[in-house]
Amino acid sequence: MATFYRTLASYSFRLLALSWVVTYSTMYSTTDWTRVGGIRFLKTRPAIYPGDPNWPNVVEKKPHEYFDNGFYDTPFSKM
Repeated sequence: MATFYRTLASYSFRLLALSWVVTYSTMYSTTDWTRVGGIRFLKTRPAIYPGDPNWPNVVEKKPHEYFDNGFYDTPFSKM
């Protein structure tokens, strides 16, 4: 019975540590151009179907705007 509780405690601490790492990574390591590592979250645009009020008006982007990760909002891009 002691082996069961030792194993349970060990896996509980591992799960707690893993949840802390995942929480920290998702909260403080955002996807922008200044970071090298971290979890990458990609956002997709909403789907526009026929009958939708925005149907012919899709958002047009230039090729350099697709994966800028906030670079073009900084002073470095205006140099």
